[in-house]
Amino acid sequence: AASPSGERRPPPAWVAHRHPSILIKYFDARGVMEVSRLALALGGVAFAETRWPLDVSKMEDGLAVAAPEYCAAVDSGELDANLGRGPVVVVGGETVLAQSKAIERFFARMLGLMGEDELSAAAVDAFTEHVRDLKEKYQRARGAGGAERERALADFYGQTLPDFLQQLEKTVAPGGHVVGGHLSLADVTLYQTFTDYFDDPAKAAAAMLGCPRLLAAFDAVESHPRVKQYMAGRKQTRL
Repeated sequence: AASPSGERRPPPAWVAHRHPSILIKYFDARGVMEVSRLALALGGVAFAETRWPLDVSKMEDGLAVAAPEYCAAVDSGELDANLGRGPVVVVGGETVLAQSKAIERFFARMLGLMGEDELSAAAVDAFTEHVRDLKEKYQRARGAGGAERERALADFYGQTLPDFLQQLEKTVAPGGHVVGGHLSLADVTLYQTFTDYFDDPAKAAAAMLGCPRLLAAFDAVESHPRVKQYMAGRKQTRL
């Protein structure tokens, strides 16, 4: 890349390596980094982690009490690339990446999980955005107060989710994967969402029963040997 003066800067040293060193800095939780972890596991890429303890029972007292190591990282400037928030990922020991979705797509491109060309990459991207829309619908239902919450969640699992999945099914290509007959970030996103995201995974899984293409894409990730190994050994956390 050229500097403002017109001089070309040398690329970071890690660019010469297909799989540079990777350090994930995030809470001791699955959270917004689990899709990235699964993608790396699927690609057979080792990564290190700094996992900040988070005591959810103390959240009312503030993050300084609930997550002091995280706050120390903020104060030290470690998280400046993400505006003083987690997560960040250090690549090759020198380049800091921010924003969980940008990190997912970086890993997907690195691992060949963004489709075969720009059109298929756009299809992968679109599917992951559809899933984001679904999560927002779920959070609206989950965020309802009192007795309304129970009704809203019943409506979500009984009507909203099945209807949404029927629409999503129409976007999935035949052949066992969401896009182009190959594993991609879209398949990983689907798998992680229906494995980890919903408070009632059994009801969420039931809503997918009438969607054979989605089920095949889910199974393609779940049955992969590297994913099975990762899931068997991953740390159990509350979030």
